[in-house]
Order: sequence, then structure tokens, then C-alpha cells
Amino acid sequence: MEEKFTQQEILLVTGNGYLSKEWVKKEETGKDKDNTSNRDKLEEACWNGLLQELLPELFERSDDNQKLPLWSVRATDSFLELELSDYPAAVDPYFSIDPYRCTAILYEN
Repeated sequence: MEEKFTQQEILLVTGNGYLSKEWVKKEETGKDKDNTSNRDKLEEACWNGLLQELLPELFERSDDNQKLPLWSVRATDSFLELELSDYPAAVDPYFSIDPYRCTAILYEN
């Protein structure tokens, strides 16, 4: 019997203000601004699991109701690509939603 493998790819657009309001980490001194960009804060929030709390409908659960671990966060000019899966594995470009990966497949056809 073939073992079930779950893999999920999420693209978060970084050029808008939707994900930069409520979750932004504030300094302990109470200041709202620091030298870290919103993209870096969003990436840190993803690694810390905060995004799963804010957007729970995006995150699939395996059969045993466990959260999929985040294996990779890749930053581009316009989005962050999150790769979640049961174990680390390469994303198949044919099924990818990343425009940089799937465009290469279109040119091959």
C-alpha cells in the first residue's frame, strides 16, 4: 500500500497591508517602529507559527490531525513562498503555484 504524503505550498503577497497590521511584533519598550522590514516580520511570524493562527483555513491537517510542519520560506520581490509537508521534499514544478516554477513548465510544452 502506498503511503499518503501531504504537501502544501502557500504564496503570501508582501506588497499589501493585509498581513502587516495585527501581528506585527512590537518592541518591549512600546515603540511601534523598528529597523526590520514588514517582509522580515512576516517571515519571522511564519517561522513562529503565528500565521497558522491568523489564517487557519489555509493549513491542511493530516489524517491524525497534526499540523503540517513548515520546511521552507522563500522570499521573492513580491511574495513569500511557504512549503509545508509531512517531510521535506522537492516541489513538483508541474503542480506548483509559484509563477517562477510553473512558467518554466509552460515553456517546455
